Amino acid sequence: MKKSKSQILITGNYRSGTEYFTNLLNCHPKINASMYRVNYLRFIYKKYNLKTNLDNLIQDLSERIFERYKIKLNKNKIKNEIQNKSDGEIYDIIMTNLYLKNKETIWAEKCQLLWRETSTFIKIMKKPKIIHILRDPRAVMNSFKKYTKYKSPAYLGSCFNSVDAMGSIIKDQKKYKKNFIFIKYEDLIENQSKTMGAVFKFLRVKPIYKYNHKEFK
Repeated sequence: MKKSKSQILITGNYRSGTEYFTNLLNCHPKINASMYRVNYLRFIYKKYNLKTNLDNLIQDLSERIFERYKIKLNKNKIKNEIQNKSDGEIYDIIMTNLYLKNKETIWAEKCQLLWRETSTFIKIMKKPKIIHILRDPRAVMNSFKKYTKYKSPAYLGSCFNSVDAMGSIIKDQKKYKKNFIFIKYEDLIENQSKTMGAVFKFLRVKPIYKYNHKEFK
């Protein structure tokens, strides 16, 4: 049974560059970074009795990710590997089975708007890391205004999300110094090498300097 060496949650407001960052991180040979697929904290956490309802949890997840992403889950293999029936163990086993192939030892999942769940992720995982992407709220609002299907002034809600995100960053920086980092989208664009270097140092992996954009998901 393959085990992950670290588990990463990537989060941030929508229109903040989280997808671009996730693709960059995914270029590292030791890391497989995915987006939305399992989304354990949103769709599974505290929604099932892990002791008595594990089969339904796995079946529901299997149906959802196949319906939405055409991903097939090896249900029997995952069931056989689960022992303690804890949230962290189940989440880790699912992600490891889905994404850690060959030399990959670290999985990451990008889930937007989950900064209020950073404490949960840190609590349930064995070696958790949080990466929060922050973009100038004015840029977020302008971008969201262009792409949202909702009528004005609904796009202004992005501003309140940004304020809440910044408040969470301040708290998490103080509370989770070893497990948390935030980066500014503007820094990522202006100096990609330096910004990603800080991320790789935080993750304790060898830095890379070339990114294959053709493999972006």
